[in-house]
Amino acid sequence: MGVQVSRPSSEVPDEIKARGRAYWERRLAAAVQANQPDSYRMELGVIGQWCFYGQVDEAWLCDQLLSMLRTGFAPTDAFSVVEWLRTISPRYVDRAVQVMAALLRHPRVDQWAYMTQREPIRVVLGEGLARGTPETIQRVHEIVGFLSTLGETSYLDLIRASAAE
Repeated sequence: MGVQVSRPSSEVPDEIKARGRAYWERRLAAAVQANQPDSYRMELGVIGQWCFYGQVDEAWLCDQLLSMLRTGFAPTDAFSVVEWLRTISPRYVDRAVQVMAALLRHPRVDQWAYMTQREPIRVVLGEGLARGTPETIQRVHEIVGFLSTLGETSYLDLIRASAAE
């Protein structure tokens, strides 16, 4: 289903994509209500592939990622999500930073996702500082502080530069 939803509209009609998104929403709702959510983790984790193809409605996908992350589920391919967030940050700066914050703080997300994805993370954080709402700017400061506590101090210059302005 995910492959179909994430293909270009010229290949898969919008009505089929809409049914696929509705199915996804039902599966996520079922997982949240389940007594054994672990049985859903792999199924839901493939959402990262939807980011890789970049053909899914961006606002909807942000909402789904936030919902997943807030309810204890995580994408299995956080690398694609981080790259995708870089791509959408000029259009959805506040949401991109919000998803990034939830992703980086999630205990099930591999730390390599932020240790090896410095440039895309830097772009998202920089966009957040430059064009985000006050809440987004605060969230960027919190992300940089969080990463610093983990020993990832390569983003401190973003905060220092924004404070100097």
